[in-house]
Amino acid sequence: MANPAHLKVLLAGTATWNRWRVDNPTLRPNLREADLRAMDLAGANLHNTYLFRANLSQAYLFEADFQAANLRGANLHRCCLIGANLHNAYLSQANLRHAYLAETDLSDAYLGGANLREADLQGAILSSTFWEKADLQGADFSGVHDVAIANLLMAHNLELATFDGALRAQLNLRALPAPAPPALPAQIDDRDSRPIPDSR
Repeated sequence: MANPAHLKVLLAGTATWNRWRVDNPTLRPNLREADLRAMDLAGANLHNTYLFRANLSQAYLFEADFQAANLRGANLHRCCLIGANLHNAYLSQANLRHAYLAETDLSDAYLGGANLREADLQGAILSSTFWEKADLQGADFSGVHDVAIANLLMAHNLELATFDGALRAQLNLRALPAPAPPALPAQIDDRDSRPIPDSR
């Protein structure tokens, strides 16, 4: 469980938390299994924080610092991590489904077995990111930077993710099929539109 004193500081808000981190530079915060759903932690200094199985679903984590944080098994479903620093973060088995990761630094991050279905990774930095058995179905990798191809090839459902043409070719993936046109409404039989006789 989370350290109650550490959690209390975080719940006081990002400004209070960041000052506390400055005053305690050698302390590693313990937020294990903390319930942080839908919290506004934009710009929070969560560097090297222990967040094992923490619930951060729908949290606002814009430009937060998660360098070297342990997020194994954490729930980050639909959270906003735009511009966040996840360099060297440990995200094994994390739930990042529908997460917003645009412009995020994921260099050297470990995402083995993570769920990234429908995640938005547009413009993310992916140098030396580890993807083994990560589920990338429907994830958007448009405009990503510094991709380690060999690592990305260890992920699942690559063929169902969105990549720029050049990267898709490097990954030796076929182009995604064009979406099927919407079904046309059934043709109306003119006979069915005749007025109903007056039975009076």
